[in-house]
Amino acid sequence: MPDPSKLLSHKLKPVFRYALVDEVDQDLLARVLFLDGFFTERQPEKQAWRTFRLFGCQPHGALAELLPRLTPATRHLANVEVRILNSLERPIGSYYVAAFEVNAARPSPLGPGLVDVRVSGVLLSQPHPRAEPIWDYFREGGPRTRGEWAGYSPEGREAWLEVVRRHSFRRDEIPGAAASTGAAYRNAAKSVPTVFELDGERVQDPAGLFCALGEAVNGPGGYFGADLNSLRDCLRGGFGVQPPFDLRWKAAEVARARLASAPEVLAASTFEVPYSPADDFIRVLRENRVRVLFE
Repeated sequence: MPDPSKLLSHKLKPVFRYALVDEVDQDLLARVLFLDGFFTERQPEKQAWRTFRLFGCQPHGALAELLPRLTPATRHLANVEVRILNSLERPIGSYYVAAFEVNAARPSPLGPGLVDVRVSGVLLSQPHPRAEPIWDYFREGGPRTRGEWAGYSPEGREAWLEVVRRHSFRRDEIPGAAASTGAAYRNAAKSVPTVFELDGERVQDPAGLFCALGEAVNGPGGYFGADLNSLRDCLRGGFGVQPPFDLRWKAAEVARARLASAPEVLAASTFEVPYSPADDFIRVLRENRVRVLFE
């Protein structure tokens, strides 16, 4: 979190970066300036209990009613959706926290009427620890050119893939968002054969392969699967294009060799013959009426 004294030295209206809403009825619970301890190192389990802090929290609804009478018996709320807000305070992505509870609260130095709140809950899918600065980039509109993900570290590319996956589910709620990247998302599936171009020169690992595919189909910052299972989901329609279509894969052999030698692939491989994730990637595409053309 930035230094509160520096933040308060600027007489600007605060821009809330997050919102908490009830998962079931979608009632607003809070708008929040900063999260602390949310984007942190993952635990081995997919789902994990985590304590984190809401700095500069503007409580609403059930949370506003709970804070004045906070006790061990009254601190529990329903499952909560943590929404990422853009610079216009509109949602562009979200994470889910089950068994959400409020542990403590105090007045915040970040502004009048704001509180700092310590909360806990079960993260149904733990955020990538490198995702926060990428969300910051997407808050301001995100990528405008292809291949920006390629300049990140392996962990950064994994985080990029997480962000575009969660970002894609919110684009249809933001007027003009799809047009800004040249991509048509959920409500504009194409049913006629089309040709898309995947640039294999930038692919260095499995995360990069799906980053490249997402932007090949849906433009910079686009998403079209994060692994083989989600790729199958995308190929069923609703994510910008529906088979049949052609995928022209430039520098395919370069990408295939890099994928085969990626550390996570070598560590998991039990094959005596060389294996590349590209093989399964191509098989899934072909099984779903995608013609892969190599260059």
